[in-house]
Amino acid sequence: MVTTDGSIIVRGSGPPVQVSTLSGGKALVLSGSQYLSLGDLTDTCFGDLEKSSLGMTITLSVKLTSSTSTCYVLSNGGEIPSHYGYALWYSKNYLHFRVNNKIKEWVASVPDIRGDEFLRIQMKWSSQSGLQLIVGSEVKASTKTCASRVPQQYTVFTDLVIGGSSEKTKLCEMTIEYISFVCAFVNDTYFPPGNIFFLIIDLRIIVQHLFFSENII
Repeated sequence: MVTTDGSIIVRGSGPPVQVSTLSGGKALVLSGSQYLSLGDLTDTCFGDLEKSSLGMTITLSVKLTSSTSTCYVLSNGGEIPSHYGYALWYSKNYLHFRVNNKIKEWVASVPDIRGDEFLRIQMKWSSQSGLQLIVGSEVKASTKTCASRVPQQYTVFTDLVIGGSSEKTKLCEMTIEYISFVCAFVNDTYFPPGNIFFLIIDLRIIVQHLFFSENII
């Protein structure tokens, strides 16, 4: 499903801006005062991790602007202590990825992330396989180690934010070409059989719609 007619909302100050990539495509610039809101996706695995027994794989092409402060590339509640979900953030040339469900939490970090150039970043998680963080084609971090969460009533977060935290703060200045979600821990040589739900948000295709729909894709 390519979201040419979905309901992705660009929020923040200023109009959306598109740029050309080296491959000849288009990408969306988030200025550091803007973010994408995908809304309530809690009926899917990438909106609610408790609904996917096979895990999740997120792949994106993004250019991050170097910064000494912390900013969030994407989140759906993984950074909020009372919720569960996932969060990817960029701080001092490190990428950090956190995934948690109602009982456990996984964290991985990768140093020496180059800003100001497009990177293919892939994040994979399942409760069986743990957490992987891939930059380019190289696995930069991999762990099956997890921490138990303090027993309490954790809740799912009802938005998926790209370019900021779940609370729409710590916004990233970045340019994004595409992002995809697969409801399974996958790799280039193996894809689980069966009907695996997936979502592709291709800014190379839909970025032109921003200029005709009052900042709503």
